[in-house]
Formats: sequence, C-alpha cells, structure tokens
Amino acid sequence: MPRVAIRKELLLQFVLGYTREEFAIVLAMLASGQIDAGALITEVIGLDAVPSMFEALRRPGSHAKVLIDPSA
Repeated sequence: MPRVAIRKELLLQFVLGYTREEFAIVLAMLASGQIDAGALITEVIGLDAVPSMFEALRRPGSHAKVLIDPSA
C-alpha cells in the first residue's frame, strides 16, 4: 500500500485599521471599566465549532465578536 501524505493549510487574513494611540485609549477604557467588553461578545464557542463559525461569519449577520474557548 503506497504512503500518502496529506497536508492541510489554513490562511488567516486580518486587516489592521487602528493607530497605536487609538489602541492605547481603548485598552485604558477597558481597564477602567468605561467599556464593557462582555457586551461586545455575541457568542462563545468551543474549538469544534470554529469551522462552522468561520462559514457563518462569511455572511452578514448578528455577530460582533466571537470568543473561542478551548475548554467549552
């Protein structure tokens, strides 16, 4: 039986649109409680749900931020 190597690749692409100053301001606001980060999280998923969530995020919907919890 011939050996077959299977190689899978994942491409993640991000867009950076914030300045260092803006990032520092937001971090300070989060730390002081001025921004409730929990309100931004629309769903918490486990690792097994990541592929289906990426597919869901390709279509406009109600998600703002999805938290991936490996223990979920």
